[in-house]
Amino acid sequence: MKNLTSLKAKMATDADLKDIFSYFFDHYAEDPQLLEISNPVEDELLTQTLCILAEQVCGLKNVTLGSSMFLTVKGQDFIHGGCMIQNYMANIFYFKDIDAGMAAFAAFPAMNETQIARFSCSILGKSKGTSHN
Repeated sequence: MKNLTSLKAKMATDADLKDIFSYFFDHYAEDPQLLEISNPVEDELLTQTLCILAEQVCGLKNVTLGSSMFLTVKGQDFIHGGCMIQNYMANIFYFKDIDAGMAAFAAFPAMNETQIARFSCSILGKSKGTSHN
């Protein structure tokens, strides 16, 4: 398996979201070694973020995730996987350590329209270094 550093660098420097997601699919998504070192994970903040993102990007209402499978890579702050969100298939990857991820939403079953978005799971109103006494 390739080191995740190159994907993380693309997240930080590239503006073309399609290029970044294509790089993820070409180099990581179907890498059997990545799957071997991954374990199922549940992340409530990531789930909430994806629901909000689907509402904003796809124009959906009352979003809940279905048939989700998210995996974390052993020894890395990296989550990848997919789920169904109403009539969209979503694929994601997320670096927890830099709070940056990407999601691709493909309309299902046609799959002829894909929306790609970059996201952060930061909790609004709770910025680092701010005291709420």
